[in-house]
Amino acid sequence: MKAQASIAKNHINFNTLSKIILCTYVLAGIIIYFSVRIDEVLKEKHIQQKVLANMLGVSKVSVSYWCNNQTNPSIDTLLNIAKVLEVKVSELINE
Repeated sequence: MKAQASIAKNHINFNTLSKIILCTYVLAGIIIYFSVRIDEVLKEKHIQQKVLANMLGVSKVSVSYWCNNQTNPSIDTLLNIAKVLEVKVSELINE
């Protein structure tokens, strides 16, 4: 029983690891490319901002702000964006 607790305590799941990596990117200032990349990916996939908003359960205004570099999504939302657009997070935040 004690060994199982130790394994569980030291286990890091994929989402946690993704968030740690993403925080590193954000702290490094790479997130500034998000507005450019999100707009490009939407155009490549022929997805309108309002459609992405519906897919994510957020307002169209939020998506518009992201595309116009007025705000950035939360880390959880960024992970969801990558998931629904079927791209890697790194594709959304790197040049």
